[in-house]
Amino acid sequence: MKNGFFVAGTGTVPGKFFMGVGGTMPGLFAAIALFIKQLSLLVSYVKNNAFPQPLSEEEELKHLQLMAEGNQYSRNLLIEHNLRLVAHIVNTL
Repeated sequence: MKNGFFVAGTGTVPGKFFMGVGGTMPGLFAAIALFIKQLSLLVSYVKNNAFPQPLSEEEELKHLQLMAEGNQYSRNLLIEHNLRLVAHIVNTL
């Protein structure tokens, strides 16, 4: 270990660089990268007004039920189709 960093070839995983204990930095970097990717997607939607049309009441109820059961596709669909509302709220603030 040198200055708080594990040097390549030492520590728990040879050939990997880790900061701190347990090698948590790669997971942290992945989480930050995912956050930046999702944030840039939202910004591009807001700037381009390229929003999908809102779901019908029946579709929304169906996807709310599926989301409550753990369906990730329905969750993402609800988020994407409600971005118009989010942009409207952001623009009024």
